[in-house]
Amino acid sequence: MSDGVEYVSAFNDTADDNLEEPTIDTDAIFTTKQAAEYLRLSQQTLETWRHKGIGPPYYKIGNRSIRYSRNDLWRYVTRNKKNSTIDS
Repeated sequence: MSDGVEYVSAFNDTADDNLEEPTIDTDAIFTTKQAAEYLRLSQQTLETWRHKGIGPPYYKIGNRSIRYSRNDLWRYVTRNKKNSTIDS
């Protein structure tokens, strides 16, 4: 580019037909709201899952701050993939 700044894509340019998330340079950390948006769930669902001890892993920072790793969220989604309604 003409402005002298080198721009580098954070995403891997290889296209696969599988469900792998694009490779990124850093592991993004999400708030509960951002994680819910990423998973297309409500914040309340993630809060309920935390209370019940189910759902994706999370990090508690200090007394109140909850954070989710994008990689952990993606692993949670792919681990729960089902091919049929009879899959448990």
